[in-house]
Amino acid sequence: MGKQRKFVTRVRYLDQNGATLVEYALLLGLIAGAVMIGLPDFTGSVNTTLENASNSFGPGPSLGSGNNDGGGGPGDAPENPGGEGPCFLAGTLIEMADGSFTPIEEIKVGDIVRGFNDKDGKFGAYPVVRLFVHPNINGYMLVNDELKVTSNHAFFAHGEWVQLKKLSVGDLLTNREGKPTPLRSIKQIDEIVTTYNFEVDTVHTYVAGGYVVHNANK
Repeated sequence: MGKQRKFVTRVRYLDQNGATLVEYALLLGLIAGAVMIGLPDFTGSVNTTLENASNSFGPGPSLGSGNNDGGGGPGDAPENPGGEGPCFLAGTLIEMADGSFTPIEEIKVGDIVRGFNDKDGKFGAYPVVRLFVHPNINGYMLVNDELKVTSNHAFFAHGEWVQLKKLSVGDLLTNREGKPTPLRSIKQIDEIVTTYNFEVDTVHTYVAGGYVVHNANK
């Protein structure tokens, strides 16, 4: 049996004009003698060709398409994550922990907002941990002639979380002081808009436009 040895060959892919598209070193492993490698014709993407060559020498990690399907990192505002989530329109004022107010589109990860603990009914200071932006949303609701919000956003009403679309005029929402306040009017506005939301640590609630709301699709 011949002496076994390990060697590396260099693989180069050319286009139809002979220009180099990609070149990389390929470890063939322990072999005896010479090995002839038949490379596939370059008829598709570079990724597909490289995967075919890799499969010829056993399993290995796929190169993939290069798309990142993971969640946004700190400070990121992924567009339309998970479909049309509950959101507010730009200009909605969010109450901060220090008593000031910030338009929802200007909220940043790390900001400290005033959140509501539905277990003990107390307000507290909680950090924003993630941002969301939903472009091209078809329509929204105008609440009490002032608050612009999607119909699936949950409000704290009658001691529980209820989506706006399930509430009626006369129902009692919870205001920024933790007291009941009547839902006087709801109007459907047919307009394509961009909406905003964010996730709050621990309690997952905040005060928007003077009303206690949840940050999730309840």
